[in-house]
Amino acid sequence: MNIPIYFATVTGNSRDLAERAERKLKALGFDAEARDLATESAESLRGQATALFIASTWGDGEPPDDAIDYVARLQSDEPLDLAGLQYSVCALGDTGYEIFCGCGKTIDERLERHGATRLAPRVDCDVDFLDLFETWIEAVKHALDARRLAVS
Repeated sequence: MNIPIYFATVTGNSRDLAERAERKLKALGFDAEARDLATESAESLRGQATALFIASTWGDGEPPDDAIDYVARLQSDEPLDLAGLQYSVCALGDTGYEIFCGCGKTIDERLERHGATRLAPRVDCDVDFLDLFETWIEAVKHALDARRLAVS
């Protein structure tokens, strides 16, 4: 099962977490790969079974520069038809800003609006994010294991 782990980052934290998630999932036998949203299109989600997102927020709720086009496409009213896609989002932000974790929240809400379903609940992480990230990846691993068992 191919599991892309998409990241959107400014300072590199989301990329580092995506690479950590990739290692953890590969250790469990999943075909996981960290991918920068800057090199992807939202249309590439069509037909995928699973996708994970680790997205930081820039400024007051905006996506990082590398994710602006991707998030804009998700916000479009043009349907993406993502039925069959299961996803989860780890959002990074700073509670010092009014719109906390805005980019991750937008990705989560828009994927659902386009027909995808959550594999595991979104987590919203403040600047001290490692503990919540670990909680999130454990929930994702549990959901993936349950799905793998149901298929076999």
